[in-house]
Amino acid sequence: MTGQNTDDEFTLVHFDLTWENAWKINSGPSNYAGAWGFLKFKEKSGNWDHGTVNYVDGTAAGYGNTETIGYTIITKSDGIGVFVYRNADGNGNTNFTEIQLRWNYRFDAVAEESIIDIQVFAIEMIYIPQGIFSLGSGAGGLEVNSFYTNTGSFGFKTPYDISSESALTISSATGELCYDAASGSGGDQLEPIPAAFPKGYDAYWIMKYEISEDQWICFFSSLTETLKNAHDVTDFNHKNSDLVVDRNTITFESGNATTLAPSGAINFLSYEDNAA
Repeated sequence: MTGQNTDDEFTLVHFDLTWENAWKINSGPSNYAGAWGFLKFKEKSGNWDHGTVNYVDGTAAGYGNTETIGYTIITKSDGIGVFVYRNADGNGNTNFTEIQLRWNYRFDAVAEESIIDIQVFAIEMIYIPQGIFSLGSGAGGLEVNSFYTNTGSFGFKTPYDISSESALTISSATGELCYDAASGSGGDQLEPIPAAFPKGYDAYWIMKYEISEDQWICFFSSLTETLKNAHDVTDFNHKNSDLVVDRNTITFESGNATTLAPSGAINFLSYEDNAA
């Protein structure tokens, strides 16, 4: 951390960012690799919390895009993190050095004389541009709970094209989205699916890999003791062991968890664990 400004109550956080297999192309699918980065801070013996950022590479850019040598940074409008990616076509490993984010500690209710621990986290992501895609295989009635649309010709069923984020009608009528609710998890077949519900047509970012055991431990170590107990993957609600079970090598009794396979994908996570 450098360049503390006590009048505007911010400081600059410097870090290097590198990852493998980073590409960017402007033809074909035009998807590209990036990283989602964010800050966490802790005052003395307090709890870890998110840092609010909106200042990139020494330029008061506010929220939005900032171009610099080799990469682009997009600051999320609520200030909870940034996306970083190549700003020119290419592929291979990245090595972005001395990235600077402005941490607005005023918004996080931190006094200027506080003693701070800070961490930078990064998760590899893929950007999927806006575009039409086909939903389902069209094998309605042959696959459990499959998506399809009726063509109106001899009962043929084909995949349904998602071509906008507009509201969708659920119906067996020709050209409408339909699906079979053959099992309890198949959905209620009620309609409409509102325009506000994301359908995958608009551009979005998605994780490049599964959550690794190392990533989980970094997250887990930033929790309070109460939250650690709620998300302990070794307890009876998860794998119920400190031994290796179905590839999960995490051990936790108190303090911080440990792993024997930091690069391995973690399992035994519930929906609540992933959401947290």
